[in-house]
Amino acid sequence: MFFSARCAIPGTSVNVGHLRLNPNVLTAMAGGTSVEYLQRRLEKAGRFDLLEAIARLEISTYHAAELAGIIRRKPTLGLRDHEAKRRAFAARGLR
Repeated sequence: MFFSARCAIPGTSVNVGHLRLNPNVLTAMAGGTSVEYLQRRLEKAGRFDLLEAIARLEISTYHAAELAGIIRRKPTLGLRDHEAKRRAFAARGLR
């Protein structure tokens, strides 16, 4: 099923299926796990130490957001314990 979004009057609202939304509401609802979004959230949270660690390539943006409490990683069910250990080791050097 594919829904397209089109503007009824440019800049005023967006029709999505049967909903009519204000574009400002759409931008407020934007989020997720993109690098840009997570780095903005880290900046708003004042976690410049984590942003510096990202710039030095010590940790990933996703891991930094996890350390800051912005997101929670899904459990691995024991299948990738080595990756969890690697992340824990990287985080130890940041504290």
